Amino acid sequence: PHEQKLVIILADISGYTKFMVENQLAAVHGQQVITLLIETILREVDIPLRLQEIEGDAVFLYAAHPGNDDAWQEVLAQVRTKLPRFFEVFLEAMVTAAEGTPCKCAICKNADQLKLKVIVHSGRAVFHTIGRFAQVSGIDVILAHRLLKNSVPGNEYLLMTEPAYRDLGRGMDGEFLKSEETCEGFGPV
Repeated sequence: PHEQKLVIILADISGYTKFMVENQLAAVHGQQVITLLIETILREVDIPLRLQEIEGDAVFLYAAHPGNDDAWQEVLAQVRTKLPRFFEVFLEAMVTAAEGTPCKCAICKNADQLKLKVIVHSGRAVFHTIGRFAQVSGIDVILAHRLLKNSVPGNEYLLMTEPAYRDLGRGMDGEFLKSEETCEGFGPV
């Protein structure tokens, strides 16, 4: 095992639980829609981003520090361009799916309720292996996951911790609003 600096990204489909519960008679069809959306995000994952895990309706990605600060700045620049792209491809997939099917079932009628929220945190993690599975763990990974449950109004947004904003947000277009979340075990973030 070794500890390394990284950027953690959790891309989560907002509205998934409600969507599946309200459409449980068509659960297979509903999962097909979710799978299409997750696969759309995964097509945007390339180096320096790595897929750690698909967690139901969320994708856990990270980009690790490559060992020198100049290369790290290049990694951050690449990640910075990917963040808005996730929202773009998600929306494109929703529009394409809606236009490409004459289906009027509850799943297809209600798919537009699904949105994307992306949580980004910069920190450190322990890289290790359990069996044959590479793992990334540690308090910063836990914090990023805790931030999935937050008080941000709306269901489509990019949420960055202060360290992520320092690494990525200052170089991005758009307006960022400062806020505070209280996470169990961490206090105010």
